[in-house]
Amino acid sequence: QGQHCEQCTLGYRRAQRELGPFSSCEVCNCHGHSDACHPDTGACDCQDNTAGLSCERCKDGFYGDATQGAAGDCRPCNCNPIGSTSGDCDIDSGQCECQPGVAGQHCDRCEVNFFGTGQGQGCRQQSGK
Repeated sequence: QGQHCEQCTLGYRRAQRELGPFSSCEVCNCHGHSDACHPDTGACDCQDNTAGLSCERCKDGFYGDATQGAAGDCRPCNCNPIGSTSGDCDIDSGQCECQPGVAGQHCDRCEVNFFGTGQGQGCRQQSGK
């Protein structure tokens, strides 16, 4: 678009950024998670809990395969804030990083030989008596 066709229209970016307005335009690659990208850098305006230059990964606190192109590609980790070491989980499986003695995908129960709720009071090892 533009008086001399020097600009990329919405949904397109520069194919060769270094050529500036002399570069041809190509379709943005946002993996189905945005309709627009920056015309010069190609950075997408990521939606659906995705992140990255082309929405190729899930944002922190979410897991899944963002390259599938569906709104539900990235699901929340839902890590128990008391049983997990952080709110992040494995980007592929969704397994949260649990504190010692805590188990479950969301760090919401105690491991074998530990007791407690896994939620407010955490998990403590049973005594050997």
